[in-house]
Amino acid sequence: MIIDRQKILYEHLDRIVNKFRLDKQFWFELKDSKIFPSEYIDYIQNENGTEENKKKNLLIDLIRRPPSSYNSFSRILQKLYENDVLEQLIYFNEKGAYPIINEQPGICLIINNEIFNNHLTRSGSKIDVDKFKKQFEKLNYNVITRSDLSRNQFLDLLKEQTKKKELVNQDIFVAIIMSHGVSENVITSDGEKVGYDEIFELFSNENCPGLFGKPKIFIFNCCRSPQIHSMNNNEQTIDSCKTNREFKTFSDVFKVFSTLNSLYSVRDEENGTFFATAFTEAMKENSHSDVSEISIKANTKLETLVNDPKNKVETRQTIEFGSLGSKKKCYFSKL
Repeated sequence: MIIDRQKILYEHLDRIVNKFRLDKQFWFELKDSKIFPSEYIDYIQNENGTEENKKKNLLIDLIRRPPSSYNSFSRILQKLYENDVLEQLIYFNEKGAYPIINEQPGICLIINNEIFNNHLTRSGSKIDVDKFKKQFEKLNYNVITRSDLSRNQFLDLLKEQTKKKELVNQDIFVAIIMSHGVSENVITSDGEKVGYDEIFELFSNENCPGLFGKPKIFIFNCCRSPQIHSMNNNEQTIDSCKTNREFKTFSDVFKVFSTLNSLYSVRDEENGTFFATAFTEAMKENSHSDVSEISIKANTKLETLVNDPKNKVETRQTIEFGSLGSKKKCYFSKL
């Protein structure tokens, strides 16, 4: 396989820039490597401009050098900063995957609506929060948890995430949304609806440029039955979730639903939802698999749980996985 180093450098210029400093030791190593003539390095050192622009000029000029220069520059980063960013970019490129190169990949936002004004309490849902929180903290995500949000609070929180400046330096964004649901909507704590498309639109390329070209994973743990409905059956409760919207340009969006449209999502009051159990276990056991593979593994586990004779709620529950404008495989962490 021919590695297009030039394309890799151009595509990830901003990420690489953040991985090294133009300090005395760096300039010494760069001169010693003979990647560039000493006169050129002196010129870059003394030219006017910000450090960021100097770094970008170096990287752009690196593209014009022989392929061996890429490897030499990579060794400098590894030696000075224990940073294998260039090798990681090549590795993920070879796998046809979005690069996850940061020690902290990104934000994992967990929203759990448990208590509602007009609907039954989703008892046991805090167990799901703990399961997902524990799993993503192990992967060194910045985990943010929020609970019992009204429609306005829910949308404001998501909008807040899309505007964060640090998104530019992050590799991935994960949102886990757990609530009552109906068809193509999440039900908020005040009984209002938020359409799935409404959520995706907030993270369109126009509305969230900081995540352009980066994977955005949305995990919905909600019922999708035609009507809001809650019931108890052998201490198991079902989460009782349409909007047609015009939305903007999407890319790199992955969608995981705990159940199919028109079906319920089973929740046990003592152990949490079947979906959260299946998905977090699949993540734990398949840490080097991509999201689609993890979803398949989780589906196998979910099938076992829903087919248990004790389950009298919904035996047809199965995970739905999809994407919007995705071009590559998506992993949760560095490989």
